[in-house]
Amino acid sequence: MKRVTKSVTALLLALVLSLTLLPAQALAADTAPAQTTYIGSYVNPAYAGKIGIPRRQSTLSVQTAQITQPKKAGTVYTSEAAAAADLRKQMVSRSEVMSVTLRSASKDVETIALNLWNLAMDHVEGSGTTGDYLRWQFAAMSCRFTGESLDSGYRYTFTYVPDTRYSDTIWFTTNAQEAALTNYIRNTILPQLSLGGKTTYQKVQAIYNWITANVKYDYSHMNDPTYWPQYTAYAAAVQKKAVCQGYANLFYRLANDAGVDCRIITGKGYNDDGTADHAWNIVRMADGKYYCLDATWDAGLKPENYEYFLKGLTSFSRDHQAETDKLNTPYWTQYQSRTSAADYKASSTQLPAPAVTGGNDAQGRPTLKWNAVTGAAKYEVYRARSKDGDYIKYSTVTGKTAIPTITRCALWMPKARQARGAAWSASPTSRLCPPPPSPAAMTRRAVRP
Repeated sequence: MKRVTKSVTALLLALVLSLTLLPAQALAADTAPAQTTYIGSYVNPAYAGKIGIPRRQSTLSVQTAQITQPKKAGTVYTSEAAAAADLRKQMVSRSEVMSVTLRSASKDVETIALNLWNLAMDHVEGSGTTGDYLRWQFAAMSCRFTGESLDSGYRYTFTYVPDTRYSDTIWFTTNAQEAALTNYIRNTILPQLSLGGKTTYQKVQAIYNWITANVKYDYSHMNDPTYWPQYTAYAAAVQKKAVCQGYANLFYRLANDAGVDCRIITGKGYNDDGTADHAWNIVRMADGKYYCLDATWDAGLKPENYEYFLKGLTSFSRDHQAETDKLNTPYWTQYQSRTSAADYKASSTQLPAPAVTGGNDAQGRPTLKWNAVTGAAKYEVYRARSKDGDYIKYSTVTGKTAIPTITRCALWMPKARQARGAAWSASPTSRLCPPPPSPAAMTRRAVRP
C-alpha cells in the first residue's frame, strides 16, 4: 500500500460552501501500511459573518493520524454522482457525521471534494427536503479525508463533522425536529390544504395562503443571529415564527413536495426601513414560466390584498434585487431568463370542468366517462378513497373514457389539461365500485371440499 499524501490548497465551494483544505505532503511510497487524515473547515458562505461565524476563516494546523489497520470502508462508489446521492441521504437525515467512499483515478482531491458537495446540494425537482432546503439550513462543518493508493487509482473516504469552533452541530435542526415537522405537515397542514387534484395555481395559492395566515415574523430573535431555528421551516410551521429564510424554506418544501418546481432566491429587499438581506421564492407555473413570491412581506394580509404573489420581474424587481455572488444564489442566472416579466394571470389558463358520468362498459367493467372539453389536450384521472380524502392522480388519457382497475369503492374525477399546464378548477366526481362476483364465483367460494 502506498501512503497517500497530497498538497492541498484552499477550496471555494461556488454555490454554497467555502472549503479550506490545509497543506500536507506530496504523494510518496511507504513500506508500511498507513493513512493520513487531513482536517479542513467548511463555512456556508450564505451565513458567513451573519450568524456568529467569521466571514473569513482562520488558519488551522494539519492533524494527522497513522492507522496501521484502517477501518473497513462501507460502499465504495465508482461515480461521483452515486457518492453524492449517498451523501445527500445523510444530509436529509441530519447526520452529524457523514461519510462517503469513492474510488477515483484522479489525484485532484480538491476537485473531488468540491464536486461531491455541489452534487449533494443540487436542486432535485419534486423533492422538498433536498437542494435549497439543505443549502439554507446549515452553518459550518469540518471535513477530513483518508486516501489509499490502489493498483488502479485511489480510494478516498470523505467525512463531514461539526466545526466545533462555532457549534456542536452542523445543522440548524435535528433529525427529531425534522421528523416532527414531517408529521406536522402530514397530519395538520396537508389535510387543510387538500392539494390532491388541484391545479398548479391552486396548489401554490393554497400553500401561500396557509403560510401567510399562520406564520408570523420572528421579531424577538431578529437581532440574535446565533438563534439558528429562526431560519428554518421547522420554526415557521411548528413554532409559527420565523424570519424570511424560514418562510422561504417552508414554501420551498411544501411546493416541491406538491410537484411544483420552486427555488429559494436571496438578495436585497428595499422597504421603508431601508435595505436588508432578504429571501423569497420563485415557482414554475402551468405556462412553463417562473414567477416570484414573497410570503414574508404578504404575511398577515388577506389574499385580495397580496402585493407579492406570483409577480413578474417588472413589478417584483422594484423592491427586490437578486444577488448572484457566492453569499447568495448564483444559480439565479439560470432562471432569470425563464422568469416572466409580467404578473401571472390565473384566469388565462382556465378550461371548463368535464361533465362526468359513471357506469359499466359492454363487458360489465366499471367505467368513468366525460364529455370532451374544448381546448383540452389530455385528461388526468384522480381517485379519492372517501368524500373528505385527497384526490391522488391515477392515470393520464387523451380520450373521454377511463376503465380503472377497481378493488374497492372510490370517488373518481377527470381533470382537463391544455397541451401545457392545468386548466381546471373543479369537476364533478363519480363513485365507482368493483362489480359483484358472478353466481359461479359465489358458488365456488361457498363450497368447501
